[in-house]
Amino acid sequence: MNPRLTNKKLVKALMDEKGIDMISIAQSTIVVQVSKNFTPAKAEELCKRLGHTNDVKAATKEGLNYMIFPRY
Repeated sequence: MNPRLTNKKLVKALMDEKGIDMISIAQSTIVVQVSKNFTPAKAEELCKRLGHTNDVKAATKEGLNYMIFPRY
C-alpha cells in the first residue's frame, strides 16, 4: 500500500496529473475539479497511487466532477 500523501505533496502530485482542471485548497479540504473524460476507474487508480483509498469523496455539481481530499 502506498503511503498517504499529505497537503503539499498531495497538491504537487495532483498538479502533475493529466485530467485535472482545477485545484482549490480550503482550510480542511483540497477540492479537485476533474475533466469530463476522467473516468471513475482513473479516479480510483489515482486515489490508490496517492494513498487515499477510503477518505476521498466524489461530487458532481452543474455537470462538473469533483474529488474532495481531506487535509492532514
